[in-house]
Amino acid sequence: MKLLQVKLPKEDERYLHLFLDILHIQYKSLATYGIGYNITYQNESDWIQIGCQFWVSSEYNIEIMEAIIGLTSQSIAEYVVEYKEKEILDDILMYEYGFHEIETRSNILAYIYFTLNIDELGDDYSHLRKEKMKIKIAEKIGEFFWLETQLFLEGFIRFRLKEQWGEWRYAIEHAIDEYLMDKEYKEYTKLLQGFVSKQDNQLQQLHIIHKDDRNLFLYNEHWERLYPYLTNGISLEISGKHIRYEDLLLSVLLSLAPSLIILHTNQESHHIIYTLKKIFKENMDICPSCPYCQRVKILPDSPICR
Repeated sequence: MKLLQVKLPKEDERYLHLFLDILHIQYKSLATYGIGYNITYQNESDWIQIGCQFWVSSEYNIEIMEAIIGLTSQSIAEYVVEYKEKEILDDILMYEYGFHEIETRSNILAYIYFTLNIDELGDDYSHLRKEKMKIKIAEKIGEFFWLETQLFLEGFIRFRLKEQWGEWRYAIEHAIDEYLMDKEYKEYTKLLQGFVSKQDNQLQQLHIIHKDDRNLFLYNEHWERLYPYLTNGISLEISGKHIRYEDLLLSVLLSLAPSLIILHTNQESHHIIYTLKKIFKENMDICPSCPYCQRVKILPDSPICR
């Protein structure tokens, strides 16, 4: 009779029935090898000990051992990926990075899973990532069970899955940066929204024609060109300090204080457009195409013909 043991931390008791279900599903195929099995568990002071017993009608051989170890390893790997990963990430955020508020950790976790599961083209490859992770973890567990019969899952995850920890930490650090920048951005736009709501309007109507990152053309309600230097496409130096183009644009718009901004663009998802819509809200209309903006996009310095 062969016995393999897995020790789960006490707090995993809420997942125990899920882990046992995974084991039973995997072990169904053992019958094709003539292998019988039994799963037992008992609660200890700090652990839940799970015992997996196997017996065969003939002698144990390499093929039988590969089946037993392989299916056990796959079961544990699936449990780690499907049920432990989120808990691990949450614990790292709380104990190593000091994020104690549940809501904050929940928000950062959303950024983490975006980093882990969305590729550079914006496609979701979470299923593929999980399957690859299961294979890698199962291989590590299989190597362990060829030498040992008792696996302490918590210690194994922490000390034997170094490559996976590197991936988790990269995603966490990137997500924290994104979360803090987004938080700062929301506070910034909220401040500007308040400023806009309290301003006296200086301009009845402002047309903004958006061509690309550094080319936004400003016109008043009579289609007279404003601020041509905003479209020179180079970094601006004011009083020896570097000024971001987007910040300069916002400064100009706030000083003009238009009652209505008509934004001519076919790139509504562009970051500058997104920022303007967040700040000016109902004081902004979007024009995807009209004769005036089409002419300016082609010949920005030509007069507008009505």
